[in-house]
Amino acid sequence: MAKTTLEDETLAPTRETIVKKGLVSIVIPTLNRPESLKRTLEAVFRQSYRDFEVIVVDDGSDYDVEEAIKDYPVRKLLRLPHSGSNIARNTGYQHTRGEYLLFCDDDVELDARFLERMVETLRANEDKAYAYCGFDLDGNILAMQPFSGDKLKKGNYINTVSLIRRSRFPGFDPRIRRLQDWDLWLTMLEDGDEGVWVPEVLFRTTIKNTPAISDGSSLVGWTYTHAYEVVLEKHGLSDLAKALQVLLRIYCSRKDLQTAYPESEDGDYSRLIIWAADVVNGRFADGAYSDLSPYGDWYDMVSSHAAKRKSMLESKIAMLESKIAMLESKITVQTSQIATLELHASQLKEKLSKCLVELNEIRQSLGWISILSYRSLLRRYFPDGTLRRAMLDLLVKKILLPCLGGLALATSTRRFRIHAKRFAESS
Repeated sequence: MAKTTLEDETLAPTRETIVKKGLVSIVIPTLNRPESLKRTLEAVFRQSYRDFEVIVVDDGSDYDVEEAIKDYPVRKLLRLPHSGSNIARNTGYQHTRGEYLLFCDDDVELDARFLERMVETLRANEDKAYAYCGFDLDGNILAMQPFSGDKLKKGNYINTVSLIRRSRFPGFDPRIRRLQDWDLWLTMLEDGDEGVWVPEVLFRTTIKNTPAISDGSSLVGWTYTHAYEVVLEKHGLSDLAKALQVLLRIYCSRKDLQTAYPESEDGDYSRLIIWAADVVNGRFADGAYSDLSPYGDWYDMVSSHAAKRKSMLESKIAMLESKIAMLESKITVQTSQIATLELHASQLKEKLSKCLVELNEIRQSLGWISILSYRSLLRRYFPDGTLRRAMLDLLVKKILLPCLGGLALATSTRRFRIHAKRFAESS
């Protein structure tokens, strides 16, 4: 498996590439999610359409990605310092050879017919630049709607996991840290390139998987609201920019909103936009309705992203609480085991003390002293290997031990008869 680093080639201009017709180049950026990456690769290599290559881009993971993907026929593994998803995708693209491009996140599980259906659709629609489909996001079915450039300008509904013609791909803007897919589709729309909808649910993904390349904890200043401002300004969508201006004008004129949403003064408008969406949708009455209602679609779209982000954070908190509970349970079990072992050790210590006392009593007894004296005399007058020792051993074995055994048996028999007689007399 070929490997490279950022210092090698990844920032170099794209070289002339011999494009293989029909080949799908699948670029998978990844960051610290080995198990999720394996599931993604499992789904990729189950595809019914077999003409594809896979390039994995490691965006600065803390584990050995090569070890994680060793069981899969990945054509190339690229390693980068943590740079973000768009740089990782562009880097992977520079090493592709396919007529078609698929940028597949490492938390996506493709349906086995995904490539087959997407390639068929693009071949049947030569004028379209990319094909997209519906998908399952944590049980919610999204993107099940035909392509509309006007609707796309109001908000994104097309996932990054779409099949793109290489000849129409403009590259991802590395300056954009959120809403990268929306920015890409708007850029292509400005170039006259449109998408075609495949009316099937052909992959599933989640917002609960962590960490992500675009994890908010590492994107200083890149809230969703800030991302909207950047994308709107970049693409000249003045109507949507005006929606934010109207909301901020209302915010600046009302002390109650400033008190309720103080974070908006620092540029975090997420909760304020959710308030605007609630007003427009009639969840409660407010005098600002007439000013906000013309931009209701935009407020709904942004508040939906904020709600998803909230859900993801709540999921992270729940996962951490679950881990804490598991650790506490383990600590309780181990504490109980330690107490049991300490009790067992105490019992063994007590037994050992008794054994030592008994051993000391034995060593001070007349019998033990006699045995020691016998052993001393035996070694002195009947050494091992001598004829005298052999004769003594024979005497003990053939005469003394049988006599002692017979004596013991006679004694036992006599005692039994005495007890039997006493029992008969008493009855």
